[in-house]
Amino acid sequence: MEAGRAPYYLIFNEKSEFLETVSNPFKRGGGGEGFGVEKMLADEKVDMVISGGFGKYMIEALAERGMKYLEATPS
Repeated sequence: MEAGRAPYYLIFNEKSEFLETVSNPFKRGGGGEGFGVEKMLADEKVDMVISGGFGKYMIEALAERGMKYLEATPS
């Protein structure tokens, strides 16, 4: 699943401590979700997003805000 369509996001601090769960209002897609999600996560002060996949526009949106991303899959 691409990051822009995830049903929710788990927010952790720099010590890997869980802080909160944020529901994704853009999960249904339809275009532009990458930019909407990126703004929502930036408003939450997120500086890195980890997901199983990233779309081209989400990567561009994250880069515009200086946010990092890591594509990771469970082993």
